[in-house]
Amino acid sequence: MKLVFSAQIASTAIRDVVRRPVPLCICLLAFAIGAPQTVMAQSSDQLRLSKEEARVFAQTLVNQSEPRAAREVALGLLRADPDDVSALFSLAAAERLMGRSTTARFAAKRAFSKATIGSEKFAAAILVAESHLRDGQHTRAQIWLRRAEPFARGAAQQTALARNYAQVARANPLTFELEFRAGPNSNINNAPKADSLIFNGIEIAASGASLALSGTEISYGLKLRHKRPSNDGTALSFGARLNAINYWLSNSAKTQAPDVRPSDFAFYELGIDAHYDAKLTANAVNALRFEIGANWYGGERLTNFAKVEAEQRFRWGSAATGAIGFGITRNERLDADERSSTVASATLKRTQTFAGGSRLSWSASISNTASRSALIEHASLFANITYAPAKPIFGATAEFGVSFGQRDYAQVVSIFGPDSRKDTQAGIRAQFLLEKINLYGFAPLVTLSASSTESNINRYDIRQTGVSLGIASVF
Repeated sequence: MKLVFSAQIASTAIRDVVRRPVPLCICLLAFAIGAPQTVMAQSSDQLRLSKEEARVFAQTLVNQSEPRAAREVALGLLRADPDDVSALFSLAAAERLMGRSTTARFAAKRAFSKATIGSEKFAAAILVAESHLRDGQHTRAQIWLRRAEPFARGAAQQTALARNYAQVARANPLTFELEFRAGPNSNINNAPKADSLIFNGIEIAASGASLALSGTEISYGLKLRHKRPSNDGTALSFGARLNAINYWLSNSAKTQAPDVRPSDFAFYELGIDAHYDAKLTANAVNALRFEIGANWYGGERLTNFAKVEAEQRFRWGSAATGAIGFGITRNERLDADERSSTVASATLKRTQTFAGGSRLSWSASISNTASRSALIEHASLFANITYAPAKPIFGATAEFGVSFGQRDYAQVVSIFGPDSRKDTQAGIRAQFLLEKINLYGFAPLVTLSASSTESNINRYDIRQTGVSLGIASVF
């Protein structure tokens, strides 16, 4: 794979260093440094070049595919000044043309460290990325493409950089994702919104941790995946993930429930999986995924789980894609065995991109959870709609979503009354990616959310609002 714009930008950066370009077409046999401001060449006659002329000459030799001669000119300049950025560029380009990725990379890295002009740093980072890519080091190439981002000038370079990063990411067998969000949460303990609860027909006033506790939610995740594509259109990948949610209690929550610790609500989940993709036709792909894992709540191991999911992705019309999936999950509860469950689910998704660039997505899912516990066994229906406008809103890339769901619990829990539990859930979300504030290809992600659960049993009437600040990649 080739970073198609790297050589052009490097050449431009070198020309920026050379203020007085002088075209020279001389074949030199050997080079040595003469006076501080000259480079001396020896052939049948002796020729002295100023440093400016030698820099232009080295780049001319590179452009004319004469890397050995260009290398000698560059080394001559570097013997006089080891920090000569233009000479380092010429040396990196010459070594690259001779297929010496390691030495080309060394020269380009030194050019990056010594350069003081943004365009030079951009070009040097691109050359380092390209040398890593030539050696099959995709992850290191991605890192250096990100290091180039702060020095990209204008929309054209930003677009080219994003395009090249996407190419390298697709070719990289290793995928690494880091997620982070932090923000206030009005109800970190999922407490009911009512000030009193009804048990066995008796109303009991709620207090302390039975009421909603406010605080700051910090969620983060790490995903690692290695894929092994084959020539027949199939691909096998293996992955691991870690998700975590931690909290800080607000001062009012500490006063309301002084015995409660933030770690009482901490949640962690670890999973490892295998994923298999098989391309059936040009417009359809079948996928099979198997995952095992465990989660912890409040410092105690809560559940061991195993799941199998099958999905088919396909074209749905001229400008839309769709997917239909089925899954089954087994949850083994370690706190109470009777709360173990088996969940069977089906999902349908559709994403359409309109002519102007805006995107509309929706999904619908049904599931059935079988369990010996009346608190766990239920059937559910959920729907979600997401709209992403093509044009930025106040300079930010926006996405808006609404969700709706219902849960029906077949069994009656006597302490809650004679009726079985029925929940109706609704939520809204607005997300803004502030791409103009990005650094190394990462930008702030602001999410506003609100959700409500209305139940015929007031213990499960819940309201939550939240604002979170996260980090997302713009590439």
